[in-house]
This record gives sequence, structure tokens and C-alpha cells, in this order.
Amino acid sequence: MTDDAPPPPPPPRPGWAELYARLVADLRGIDRGVVITAARVHGEGELQVKVAPSQPQLQTPLLVRIAHAADEAAQTCELCGAPGEYRPIQPAGRIRCDEHAEEETP
Repeated sequence: MTDDAPPPPPPPRPGWAELYARLVADLRGIDRGVVITAARVHGEGELQVKVAPSQPQLQTPLLVRIAHAADEAAQTCELCGAPGEYRPIQPAGRIRCDEHAEEETP
């Protein structure tokens, strides 16, 4: 990471904070100059992270790592970080554990 690189956006859900912190560390391990431009919940509970690599050839390894994190998030409760699964919570589905299956999204 360069000294003038902006800090990453916060994790999009509290339950994903640990996996997001690992993702950020790994992305910066791949590309010290990567800029994480967005981190959000997309569609029905999918983790979406966008990056601007410092070198074009680093795009693919960055995207592979982001895809791995999205797969992990798809099995992690977005509220507490426990193992979770897709729940059809309105207005859009969410990834929740049994304990938080019916809670509103903050």
C-alpha cells in the first residue's frame, strides 16, 4: 500500500468485518498500491468489492481473491459472522444464521 492510498471503505455488514479485514490485507499483499473503491451488499446479500489495481496485470489475482471472499460471505451471517445461509428476507434476500434469520437489516 502506498502512503497516499485512501483507506478502504468500511465492511458493508458487521458480521463480515473479519472476513473483509482478511480480504483487504490479502488484496494489499497482492498489490501494495491497490485502491479499494467500493464495498457493498449487492443483489440478494452478495458481497461486492471493487478495486483499482496499481498495475493492470494484478487485476486477475485481485478478482480471484475477491471472488473467494464473496463465496465465504455467502455462508456467513451478515449480522454476527456465524455460519449462515441465504434467507428470503424482504425486500431482498440476506445471508443469516438461524438466530438472526428474521431480523431486519440495520
